[in-house]
Amino acid sequence: MPCGHLPAVFVVAQRESVEAFFSQNGYITYDALRKLTVPQPKQYLQAKYVDGIALETVFVHSSIVSQLDAAAEEAIVTNTWFDALPLLPPSFGISDVAKLVSLCPSVQRALKEGVAVILAETCMLSNTLIRSIIEKFENQARELAQKKSVIIANVTKDAEDHSGTPPVGTELDADDGGDTTQGKNARRKKGSHGVGANKPMPETDLVSGKGGKGKKRGLKNKHAISGLAGELGISAPKSTKTSLSSKGR
Repeated sequence: MPCGHLPAVFVVAQRESVEAFFSQNGYITYDALRKLTVPQPKQYLQAKYVDGIALETVFVHSSIVSQLDAAAEEAIVTNTWFDALPLLPPSFGISDVAKLVSLCPSVQRALKEGVAVILAETCMLSNTLIRSIIEKFENQARELAQKKSVIIANVTKDAEDHSGTPPVGTELDADDGGDTTQGKNARRKKGSHGVGANKPMPETDLVSGKGGKGKKRGLKNKHAISGLAGELGISAPKSTKTSLSSKGR
């Protein structure tokens, strides 16, 4: 409802409530005036309070800037930092706070002289503090690098010291399927005495033909010896078995 159509007593009550809140807190939001049905709250406050500052969401008194300027100056002198956001009511938006920080004379002077910087719009840090932080991080990084180098050197040394020792589990038994020399020798030795192992046939069995299949091999050997003796021009012995037995004696 337009303000001109309101009862005079209501209009007076509106102005009194606005003035009371603004004088007590140093700021007032535009939404608060809209709830009081004040049309064009920003223009209304600018006309009523000439020394005030119209921000995006709130209208503030110049004393707010003085309070922030004192905090900024202290941070510059002590080489520390300050954040204006927690120093102001939550109804202030980020853009409102950033504007107030930029209006502080000490902040303007520090930025001009290059002794401070603005971070995240609402924070101010002195260059001395920034340098000390960087130096601290560099020292920590250097210490971590040195510790890492020592660890790597120790691990490398341990690996070199143990490089001549065969890994655990390489000395396997022949039954475990190992490929070591001991395993191979053990398998050869075991195979030579195993049940059913192939044994060399005695010479007498080859000649006499005893022992199953050895009989046929003995006959073939007998004919082969006779043929060889004929080619060499010598007479074969009558009994190969007798000759081999006599030679053995």
